[in-house]
Amino acid sequence: DASERLSVAALDLADLSSVRSFAAAFAPGRPARRRRGSGVGSGAGGGEPRAIHMLVHNAGLLDFGAGRSEAIKTADGFEQHFQVDYLAPYLLTRLLQPALEAAGDNEGGARVVFVSSDLHEKGTIDFDDLQGTKGGDGAYAGFFGAYANAKAMLTCLAVELARRAAADEALAHVTSVAANPGFSATSFARAAPAWMQLLLSPAWLVANSVEEGAATVLAAALDEGCENGAYYEKQAVSEASAAVREPDTADRLWRESATLVGL
Repeated sequence: DASERLSVAALDLADLSSVRSFAAAFAPGRPARRRRGSGVGSGAGGGEPRAIHMLVHNAGLLDFGAGRSEAIKTADGFEQHFQVDYLAPYLLTRLLQPALEAAGDNEGGARVVFVSSDLHEKGTIDFDDLQGTKGGDGAYAGFFGAYANAKAMLTCLAVELARRAAADEALAHVTSVAANPGFSATSFARAAPAWMQLLLSPAWLVANSVEEGAATVLAAALDEGCENGAYYEKQAVSEASAAVREPDTADRLWRESATLVGL
């Protein structure tokens, strides 16, 4: 009976209180706290959390209606692409970390998949302007720039979580990977205005099918021989941009993100 195996819960990545409520409901009494010296979350209070064996960060936002000159901010005060495509997944991962840790070796371990994009290669991680709201001339970088930057940060997060797993015994059985499904014929870009649909029309001729795009995410999730920190595209291991694999950048991004969400 599928009803006994499937449950659904509300989660709004544009609202960090929703992220916190979702995590708290999943593992009540187990908020993440900083473990001394490690800078990663650990369970506190309550009983043991339910184990999470697979966490796929697939939800995302590319708001084609966003203004080119002014950022749209969430109720939390962050540029919307920065929060939905990066900061909220970061927070959710941190808050669910006790449940990921609970899927230890005897439970088969846990895997976290961060869904990336080709555009991560075009993105930048600028610690003076993480939200992309300033731009070179003090203006908003635009929705494509904000999306690309967020995907660069999300891919960088996959690398950093893998690095921390290698250095932290509690995370030893957590595997972190990124997956780029490529430009796929989903409804994601169908919300674009008519002028952009016209520009995109040639791309639909060579776009991946929905099944092809999903296959890469599934490969990242299910590949038994994958290495921690791997990057998948076209259903195989590839290599993310050098910028997102830079250790100092990844470590700083992790720490600054923690400050932004109050961890």
